[in-house]
Amino acid sequence: MLTHRVFFGPVLFVAALLLAACSGGPTPSAGPLFVNPTSGSDTAKGTQAEPLKTIGRALTLVKANGEVFLQAGTYRDGEVWPLVVPSGVTIGAVVANSALLVSPTAGSGTALSFAAGGKAQDLVIRDFEIGATASVGQVELVGMTFDNMRLQGVVATGTSQVQVRSSSFQNPATAYAGLVQDSASLTAIGGSVAGGSGFSLEGQAKLNASGMTVTGTNYTLSAYQGGLEATLTNMTITGTLRSAVYLRDTATNVWLTSVTIDGAGELGVSAYEYLGELRMLGGSVSGASSGRPAVLIAGNDTTHVGGTLFMNGTQITHNLGFGVQVSDFGTADIRGANISSNNSDGVDFFEPAHLIMRGTTVIANGGAGIYLRGHGATPDPSSADLGTSADQGQNTIKGNGLPNLRIVDSSMSAVLAAGNVWDASVQGTSATGTMVLGAKITGPVTGANFYSDVTNEIWF
Repeated sequence: MLTHRVFFGPVLFVAALLLAACSGGPTPSAGPLFVNPTSGSDTAKGTQAEPLKTIGRALTLVKANGEVFLQAGTYRDGEVWPLVVPSGVTIGAVVANSALLVSPTAGSGTALSFAAGGKAQDLVIRDFEIGATASVGQVELVGMTFDNMRLQGVVATGTSQVQVRSSSFQNPATAYAGLVQDSASLTAIGGSVAGGSGFSLEGQAKLNASGMTVTGTNYTLSAYQGGLEATLTNMTITGTLRSAVYLRDTATNVWLTSVTIDGAGELGVSAYEYLGELRMLGGSVSGASSGRPAVLIAGNDTTHVGGTLFMNGTQITHNLGFGVQVSDFGTADIRGANISSNNSDGVDFFEPAHLIMRGTTVIANGGAGIYLRGHGATPDPSSADLGTSADQGQNTIKGNGLPNLRIVDSSMSAVLAAGNVWDASVQGTSATGTMVLGAKITGPVTGANFYSDVTNEIWF
């Protein structure tokens, strides 16, 4: 009787090979993983001396809340984009700016995608469509360079909370440094934006940017039909091709604190069909070269509702057009500002609007100091409060190319203008340029200080 003999040796040997192949070779290091695109191997241990070859392999092996360090080199071929960074994992360069993540097809793909929080540090991301995306969790991007992104450097969506620190964005005209959507928030601290555009808000998104320099962009901040709130603090914005701040058909609340805007190709700050609150605290707008307003706030002429500009201590000087223009049921509350040496009017009304002004200097503008124009019959006539006997204006409004206060259209309500300084010894002013409290001028009237072509009243 024949017996069958079972031999397991080759089977066990093949199984061992398969196991080794599945495990990727030697057991990875329990500590940080290192990657080198030139000398590494995806079957290596992932130590500094024996690095892995691809970032993708490292991200599949990294422990929870672990670290992946990229040695110098270009990471392009062999990677599967986007690289998904697990929750809590840090990916960074061993030496800042020495690890380059480059799209294999210029202008396409996404470099990094954060699954649920994580951190990237000191990497250069180049030639992608999008640099990094996040949809949930807290994400940190530190010391990053986003170079030649086709659409966006950073996209924050969903409920993500993204913080970008000491990073630079150098992109073509079509790209934004950051797009913030849904209920996400983006905080940008330090760093720079050159070319392209700055940050765009959609949905109920929030932006907080501070300490940045922005040069040669289309916009620094834009919000169109969306955006919950945006704060720009201690920023320098120069050479904007269009408007440094562009708000359109939105109720986004915006704070500009100590923001310097110089050399805008269109408007410095443009808020059109705007229903929110725009606060300019300190800072300046100068060198706007389009001949349009340096600062514009206009509401909705159809619904007769407008937003409010609060300006305190801001310098609006040496612009080619108007200093500040308020229209379409917008309101401007201007205090302690300097609106001077603009080629056209210092403050200009266009259609129904409202102005409150205290402690502000309006001098040496090429047009009128303050030009108030109503817009025919309206349920909400334009109004101007430059000071009352109980709350004196303490404004200085003199030395402008056209009358310091110019009023056109009978739909303007009486103008309150007590306690201000005008050109001296003209139209009832004293040698110091002041008017007697309680005095009144009724138009029509023509002069260097006050002009009205209808029966408007000016109360002092």
